[in-house]
Amino acid sequence: MSAPSRAACAALALVASSGLAAAARAIVTDPFGRRAPPQLAPAPVGREVQAARGVAVAGLPEIAPPPHLRQADVQGKVGVDAVELKVGDARTARRAGASVPLSVETAHPASVMVGERSTTGAGFAVESGALRCETASPRAPIRWETLAEQPDGTAVWTVGDGYADGARCEAKQLSRVELRLARVAGLGVPVYAARTADGVMVFTPRAVQATGDTSVGRIGALRAPVTRVFLPTRRGESASVLLNLDVGRLEDWVRRVGGPALAERPLRATVRLDVSQTVSEATPTLFVSSALTLPEPPPKAR
Repeated sequence: MSAPSRAACAALALVASSGLAAAARAIVTDPFGRRAPPQLAPAPVGREVQAARGVAVAGLPEIAPPPHLRQADVQGKVGVDAVELKVGDARTARRAGASVPLSVETAHPASVMVGERSTTGAGFAVESGALRCETASPRAPIRWETLAEQPDGTAVWTVGDGYADGARCEAKQLSRVELRLARVAGLGVPVYAARTADGVMVFTPRAVQATGDTSVGRIGALRAPVTRVFLPTRRGESASVLLNLDVGRLEDWVRRVGGPALAERPLRATVRLDVSQTVSEATPTLFVSSALTLPEPPPKAR
């Protein structure tokens, strides 16, 4: 790591405790483009432990995420049965013209997106989608994703694409890819990352709130089981995001993904992501700071 990177990493570690306050003054933007008050929820009372590290973006695995299908892309295509995709009881729905659930049958965190990708809310990934069984219903693109840690500490992000056929009340697969990610955070908080042609993609457990400089990046749907953040890498620029994780589901998320378990159940868990590349640096650096607020130990008996 270059001298500027080492200095920046040290500075990040020193200011991690004040990072919440600094990020709270930034503009908050949710996945649907709405502006929210520039603050995170008040921090609970407890003891805080932190871990920070800098990762050279060039050393991350490179991935090429498949583009989202459009409605025109799935017309006239012939798909195959998707092993992971589970369709609800179609017989009743076909008679009633009702919706049946679409979900991914796996022990790992998974989500389904029905419809074209949209910034208005439609088509965002959730844990289960819905297939409308109607004779005149046009085909709609669907995408399902899973995330699972591997024995070597990396993770595999699986992306399946296909279509939902309302007239036949069925869902079919057109493609499926597996992309390798690196684990980049400590304290037992599972954070994974990979580089793309123009930035860094980071995966974290479900976040309930996000704040920071998102004007140059993208944050996936916060209601999805896996929160995905994209930060572009540009010489002379930086970007940062602070995520407040869903601690109520963090333990279950860690258990389902795999990897080391949390030593204690936290009251609060945050992950701060910073991507920086000075003009003098040849490659950008991803700084990851994770912080857990743990319960105070019970008082010792006298």
